Amino acid sequence: MYQPVYSLPHMCAKGANDNPTDTHEIQSMPLFSNLAFFFTNRTFKFNVPICASCQRELRNINTTVTIITIISIILGGLIGYYGAFVKNIVVGGFFGLIIGWGVGEIIKFVMNANIGSYTVYRYKFQNKEFMKAFFDQNPYLS
Repeated sequence: MYQPVYSLPHMCAKGANDNPTDTHEIQSMPLFSNLAFFFTNRTFKFNVPICASCQRELRNINTTVTIITIISIILGGLIGYYGAFVKNIVVGGFFGLIIGWGVGEIIKFVMNANIGSYTVYRYKFQNKEFMKAFFDQNPYLS
């Protein structure tokens, strides 16, 4: 995993609060730049500063995603058991897992993408103040 040298501003990456108390890991995988992304690990990870209130919000999002995935597995198992097509609780649970995982990942993407991401060519942060401060400290990355 390649880790470039960069400097992070001392502010919350989500809320632009000047009092970050923790860090949040952002993971980005360049899906369309590498057609073999299923077979290689090209995930880029980096930590950004975050305040306590934004960290609690992100934990709530992850808890919601976990609950949605568990409910989808249970519903998929029930549909698989009682449905005319599958007639198997394990297969139904597996399909429920896939659906729940997909819905959960969409929710996580929508909610966590408002912090930031990294594509093969650039960093992007939804918080414009944080993005400006980041590029002011790292002009060679803009």
